[in-house]
Amino acid sequence: MFGHDERRRSQRLDMEHELVSISWIDQYDESVTRDVMCVDVSSRGIRVEMTHPLDENQEVSITFKPNQANHVCKTGLVVRCTQQSNGWYEIALQLEQMNKDTL
Repeated sequence: MFGHDERRRSQRLDMEHELVSISWIDQYDESVTRDVMCVDVSSRGIRVEMTHPLDENQEVSITFKPNQANHVCKTGLVVRCTQQSNGWYEIALQLEQMNKDTL
């Protein structure tokens, strides 16, 4: 997603293992929404794990704290999708600009 130095300059947010909701438009022009596990969040990106792969450059909507009244919605792009040994996919998303105060 970013170079090593860039990643270390991005402040990490404490949302590991938090539920987030992501939505995208599939190949049939249908809206798909999945609740997924957050692996890592910084001010510039998020990594999630899910059972379904997404294509690079796929635009997605991410809802942080989806079951709370103060939820936050952001837009992002898939920059990497890697299948893990357990069959799940680790997906790296580059977010529109955000800061820790918006989560």
